[in-house]
Amino acid sequence: FGFDRHFVPLTHYRAGNGCHREYMEKRSQRYGLLRRGLLWLNPLHWVTLLSEKKTLECPLTTIICNSNMVKKEFLRWYPKANPSHIQVIHNGVEWLEYEEAFQQRNSQPHIPHILFVGNEWERKGVRVLLKALSNSTIPFRCTIIGKEKDWKSFDVLLDELHLRDKVELRPFHEKVLPWYQQADIFVLPSLYDPFANVTVEALAMGLWVITSSTNGGSEVIQEGKTGAVLSSFDTEPWTKAIE
Repeated sequence: FGFDRHFVPLTHYRAGNGCHREYMEKRSQRYGLLRRGLLWLNPLHWVTLLSEKKTLECPLTTIICNSNMVKKEFLRWYPKANPSHIQVIHNGVEWLEYEEAFQQRNSQPHIPHILFVGNEWERKGVRVLLKALSNSTIPFRCTIIGKEKDWKSFDVLLDELHLRDKVELRPFHEKVLPWYQQADIFVLPSLYDPFANVTVEALAMGLWVITSSTNGGSEVIQEGKTGAVLSSFDTEPWTKAIE
C-alpha cells in the first residue's frame, strides 16, 4: 500500500497528490516560454512523472482517488490504467470535532468576512482573489492564512491594489477553527487541487464556499445552495461570485 508514487510495484495506491501530469499542464498554461521551459527541464518533475506512470500502469488491485476529476485525469494521461481499478472516495471531516465550534459561530451583523486558508499561494490562487477583491464595490474584510515562500510579493500586491486596510496576511497557525467561526465566505481559486481539505472544513462550519472547478473538492459543493464553482480565472467572475 502506498500514499505516494513508487517505482516498486504496489497493489493499492491512494492518490492524494492528484495527477502530476495534469498539474504540469495547468502550470505550463499560465507561464511564459522561458519559465515553461525551466519547469519541464526540472529533473524532479521528470522523476515524479516516471514514478506516476510506473505506479498507474502496474497491475494494481486498487487506485483510490479523492475526486472524480483526478480519476478522469489518470485515464486521460495514462490510457493503460485500468478504469475498473480506480475508486473515488471524497475527503471528509470529523463532524464531532467541528460541532461545538459551529454552534458558537458569531452570527451578529458585521462587515462580510472573507477567508482563505492554504499554502503555496500562487498555486492556490491568492493573486486571483486579491485582484477580484480590488474590483469589488461592497464593504468587506479578508483574512488570508497560510505558508508562502514569496510572502513579500503578496504583501507588496496589497499596496498595489489598495487593499492594505481591508486584507490581512497571516502565517499558518494550527488553530484555524476560530477563523472559520468569524468568516462568512470561503474563497479558494486553486489552479490545481486534487481535493482541498479546507473545502469541506469550510462547508462543515457553514461557510459559503467559492472555488475553482480545478479543485476536486468542488464536487461536493451544491451550486447555488452551499457555494459556487467557477471554471475561469478571469477577475470579473470571481468578483461577481463574492459580491
